Amino acid sequence: MSTWEGDDGQGLRHEADFVVDVDGDLARPRLEPGKHTAYGWFGPEDLERLKENRAPGETLVHDVIAAALDLRG
Repeated sequence: MSTWEGDDGQGLRHEADFVVDVDGDLARPRLEPGKHTAYGWFGPEDLERLKENRAPGETLVHDVIAAALDLRG
């Protein structure tokens, strides 16, 4: 969970990031419509993609997944 304030004057944002371990075929993953604003499937080989086009200090999602995979570095 994290709380931050946007730069658009709309006040505090509350964000929940969930990291799950999936066992099975991810060729056709399904999520419940309308329950997610964004999602992605990332494994250890995909971590560097999460830093693309990010300024230093804007690596929250990368850091959460790296910590979950115990690969932070």
